[in-house]
Amino acid sequence: MSRSGLTSLVRLAAPAGYLAALLAFAALVLFMVVVGGGTISEAGTRPAFLARTLAALGSVLCVLAALVALFARLADRLGGTGLPAFLAAFAGTTLAAGATWWVFFAVALWRAGVFPRWMVGLLAPGALLAVVPMPSRTLLLAVAVAVLGHQVRLDMPAVAPR
Repeated sequence: MSRSGLTSLVRLAAPAGYLAALLAFAALVLFMVVVGGGTISEAGTRPAFLARTLAALGSVLCVLAALVALFARLADRLGGTGLPAFLAAFAGTTLAAGATWWVFFAVALWRAGVFPRWMVGLLAPGALLAVVPMPSRTLLLAVAVAVLGHQVRLDMPAVAPR
C-alpha cells in the first residue's frame, strides 16, 4: 500500500469511531422506542425493528473499520502482541463472538504505551460490556474506539499535497 493510501486509511479511524458511537447510540434509542414496555420477540416482528438492527450492524462495521485504521497506524509500535491482538479483536468482532476480543488489543495498547492510560482503559470495560444482553451493548466500545481514533488523528503529521 502506498504511503498516501496508508495515510488515507489511518485518517478513517476517527470518523469511523465517531460514526460507530453515533450508530450504537441510535440503536439504543431505537430499541427503547420500538420495544418500549413490550418484549423483544413482539418488537422483532415490526418493520421498525429493522432500523435498530441496521444501526447496530452499522456500528459494528464502523468499529471494524476503526480497528483496521488504528492498527495500520500503530502496528510498528505495538510489539509482538500487536498483530495477534489485532487479529483476535477483528475475528471476534467479525464473528459476533463478542467484542471481548478487544480486551487483547487493549492489553497490547496498554503495554505499548501509545495512548494515555485512561483512553485505553475505556476499551476493556467496553469490550466486556459488549457481551451483556442489553440494548446497544457496544456503545462504550464504540465511544472508546472513537476516542482512540480521534487521538490518532491528532497525532498524525500533516501530509503535504502532491
